[in-house]
Amino acid sequence: DTSVGDRSQFPSTCWSDLSQAADRRAPGYREAMNRLATLYWRPVYRYIRAIWNKPNDDAKDLTQEFFTAIFDPEFVARSNPERGSFRAFVITSLRNFLSNQEQARKALKRGGDARILSLEFTDGEGESALRPIAQGETPEAYFDHAWAQSVLEEATELLRQRLRPAMFEAFRLYCLEGDQSYRSIAEQLRISTKDVDNHVYSARKEFRNAVTDVIRQSVSDPAQVTEELQRLFGGATP
Repeated sequence: DTSVGDRSQFPSTCWSDLSQAADRRAPGYREAMNRLATLYWRPVYRYIRAIWNKPNDDAKDLTQEFFTAIFDPEFVARSNPERGSFRAFVITSLRNFLSNQEQARKALKRGGDARILSLEFTDGEGESALRPIAQGETPEAYFDHAWAQSVLEEATELLRQRLRPAMFEAFRLYCLEGDQSYRSIAEQLRISTKDVDNHVYSARKEFRNAVTDVIRQSVSDPAQVTEELQRLFGGATP
C-alpha cells in the first residue's frame, strides 16, 4: 500500500493559489504563497543567475522581489489562467519584471518591501551546481529545464511522503543514486533482492504519478497536463 490519495478530482492549482495569496484577508493566504514559492523559486533564481548573470546575493534579492511583485493584488487581477500554464505565466512575468527592475522596485517599496519567503539555499545551489546556458539554448528553454528539475525535486519529496520507508529507500538507492546493485541494496535494507525489485517497480510507477500530480498543480485545465509533460520531458518518462 503506497497510501496514494484520490486523484479523481482536479486539485487546487497554482492559479487558485495565486488568487488566494493576493488576498491578505483570505484564510491560508500565506500557505498559498509558500506552495507557489516552493515550486518556483529555484527555477526563478537559476534563471536570474544564469540568464541575467547576477551575483548570488543579487539573485536571491531579485527572487524575493519577484515573488512579492506577482502576489500584488493589482498584478494578480491582470493575470489570466486561460492564456496557458502557470509555468508560462511565471516566465513571461519574470522577463517583464527583470526588464523593469527599477520600476518594479519602486512599486515594491510602496508596498512595504515585505519578505514573503525564506530561501533555503543548500550546497546544491552553489556556484558549482549552477548550469551555464548552453550554446544555442534560449532563455525560455533554460527556464523550462530548471522548472523540470524543480518538478522532479518536488515529486521526489511527494514520493517520500507516500511510500513506506523501505520502498522509498530502494527507489532512492537504485534510481536516484544509480550506482548500486539490487544485492547491495538488499543487504543494506535487510530484505531480499526480489523485494528490492518489487519496491523499485512500484516506486517508479508512483513516481510517475507524483510528477503528474505536481504538473496538475501548474495548469488550470486537465487537458494541459500531457502538453506540459511533453514540453518538460519530451517523449521520455520521468
